[in-house]
Amino acid sequence: MNIKPVKNYGKSIASAVNELCIAKAEADMLKLPQAECSVSHMFGPGVYIRQVTLPADTYAIGHHQNFEHQNIVLSGRVTMVNSDGTTTEICAPAVFVGKPGRKIGYVHEDTVWLNVYPTEEKDIETQIGRASCRERVWIKCR
Repeated sequence: MNIKPVKNYGKSIASAVNELCIAKAEADMLKLPQAECSVSHMFGPGVYIRQVTLPADTYAIGHHQNFEHQNIVLSGRVTMVNSDGTTTEICAPAVFVGKPGRKIGYVHEDTVWLNVYPTEEKDIETQIGRASCRERVWIKCR
């Protein structure tokens, strides 16, 4: 038997497994009643801001983020599951750089979260398509 060690792939494999697990969780959760999460969009010079309000005692699954971007949690508390299986609790106020990929979290308290993206784009749908990828199962349910 010829088995060779795989080097420098651990992080990408963990990330791929995490994305598959989130996609499965998303498909299962979309079959359940959905919480109302208001979303608003704002534009400024060179910036697009997406604000989402997440109700307490819910799970939130994000779309795949294509690149790093700024996150600002104005209020609330969320426990996020990281790609390596660990968890991180985010308590407002919090400001941090979000990494590419998908995330899933449990919302402990009503939370207001801002995603901030550098862009000159002013069309919401174009900007959303540039910043993130929506899963087919999510699109199908909308």
